Amino acid sequence: MNDPTREEMLAFLRSQFDEECADDFEVAMFWYAMYWHGGQGSNLYEVLSTSPFSPGPCGRLEDEGDMVAMCYEALEHEFSGKHTEADVRALIQRGPHEPEASGEIDPVRNGEIT
Repeated sequence: MNDPTREEMLAFLRSQFDEECADDFEVAMFWYAMYWHGGQGSNLYEVLSTSPFSPGPCGRLEDEGDMVAMCYEALEHEFSGKHTEADVRALIQRGPHEPEASGEIDPVRNGEIT
């Protein structure tokens, strides 16, 4: 399943972690939705849009606590199945994909879209 609903992710996290981590669940679901949504029509975009968590403009997954990182890793393992544990840890360390690092052109940063 590549596009889980909020309820599906929450049920999964509750089955894996102590309910005392509910605030961490929300943060982990936000970051998972942020990195993996498929656009405005996707379940993950709805999770992102309705999340009670709102990071600051400089917020990053790597700045969150260990429990958030574990919840995020569990979500990615359960729902994406595309990445190894090492890949997830690397993403947590470096943050989201940066087009400049891969040689791609980012039209917003290069002034094509204003």
